[in-house]
Amino acid sequence: MNFKEQLINFKTNFDNQLSIFLHSKIQQAAHINPTAERNLKEIYRVILEVKSAGKRIRPALTYFGFLSTGKVPNKEEMETIIQVGIALELFHTFALIHDDIIDESLTRRGSPTVQSFYQGYFKQDLLDNHPSLHNNLEDRANHFALGATILAGDFAYMLSQEVIGKLPSSPAVDKMKNLFYEMQFELISGQLDDCYGVGMADFETLDPTDIEHMLILKSGNYSIQKPLLLGATLATASDSQMASFNIAGEKIGLVYQLTDDIISLFGDENKTGKPSKADIAEGKRTLMMSTYYNQLNDRERMLLREQLGNANISNSEIEELKEKMVKSGVVDVIKNRCKKENAEALEILNSSFDSENDGIQFIRDMSAYLIARDS
Repeated sequence: MNFKEQLINFKTNFDNQLSIFLHSKIQQAAHINPTAERNLKEIYRVILEVKSAGKRIRPALTYFGFLSTGKVPNKEEMETIIQVGIALELFHTFALIHDDIIDESLTRRGSPTVQSFYQGYFKQDLLDNHPSLHNNLEDRANHFALGATILAGDFAYMLSQEVIGKLPSSPAVDKMKNLFYEMQFELISGQLDDCYGVGMADFETLDPTDIEHMLILKSGNYSIQKPLLLGATLATASDSQMASFNIAGEKIGLVYQLTDDIISLFGDENKTGKPSKADIAEGKRTLMMSTYYNQLNDRERMLLREQLGNANISNSEIEELKEKMVKSGVVDVIKNRCKKENAEALEILNSSFDSENDGIQFIRDMSAYLIARDS
């Protein structure tokens, strides 16, 4: 069975369990008030109903991280793995909802964000039911939408903590919980750095290793490394296996984000669901952009600084910049870096695990997919 078949099989069962959980929470909210019910239904939509609903890589890695140790989960262990996966998806949803607020994004992978949904909802609600609030209609609707979106993120976060908190205590589960909390701390720290640390740094003085550190914290570790470690911890993996997942997971996680940066700028918008100019218009400090900047002369650097963060940059300017970047070889530099990190990660894993193990095969195939993917 190949990687995609393994993932689809896992996702089918997992999504059924996730749907049952969310429906129970929607019903609970319905007994409290209709606004809470509506908010949870919107969370359900972005997790399970949109065409671009997640691939469930994080929950799957928890399961295959467990399998990688050579153990097969019993019924109770499998239930714990599913619950950890549900908590991961809810935490991931919280992060995405708040990230869309930070980036002022109204679409994600071609579907409306929670904030976009609420902007339309409140505008219509104000028009239909609140004539006294029609002054500054757009501003009022947008303000209400922002509040409701923040609370949707809070709801998703709270539910992730509820799921983790209710897991029965055991040495393995308690150790796993500590890793889960560490993952959350890292992500929020990395997101802050992306916005207000590295994200606001001058390319002239920005150290590329600072960019890498930020990418690992805000995306790589919580997407790849920590899910693997969570599963391995539940399987009571050996110290050497945990150390291997720690290093290899960080490397594959970095590959995950570096390829995402390439796709964001050069990918097909119909597949990514995101404007290719977004990262440039937002002035994202990616490793690819930093590498390109360091190749330029003073005049070229000045022009690039004017373009980065310019929300009004034209499509023709974007295309010209992308063409220059390709010709400079910077895209190949990042792709080669990804291949190097991936090869090193697999070498580490093969030294600590059975290379024919189903879990390791999944991780190996997934890492190859990350490099080859186009969305």
